[in-house]
Amino acid sequence: MLKNIEEYEIISEIPEKCLIIKVRQEVVDEKGLYDAVRIAWRLNGENSQKADFILAVVDSIVKEVYKNIKWEKAESGRYQFTAWTANDDIREKYIYKRIPKKYREKGMENPCLYTFNQ
Repeated sequence: MLKNIEEYEIISEIPEKCLIIKVRQEVVDEKGLYDAVRIAWRLNGENSQKADFILAVVDSIVKEVYKNIKWEKAESGRYQFTAWTANDDIREKYIYKRIPKKYREKGMENPCLYTFNQ
């Protein structure tokens, strides 16, 4: 496993319709990656339906890719999803690579970012 974040390959572009969801490692340690990424997001439900994949990102590194996304409203009024791990060909394009710089600019507060125009 690479130790220095600069050693990870940077994804040059993301042609698929993806929703990037960034979570902190502490939350992943507590809940597991899937549960840390899937629950309680403030999103536009219609726009989220357009995403073909979700990129689960921790510290700018893609840790997993999910597909067949089914969104539902949580009790909090936020959205949560159910999904499955994407096929290996898609996963190999993204897993253990850094998201492009435009999605990790300093000061970006929103943890949910679309790679396409909604």
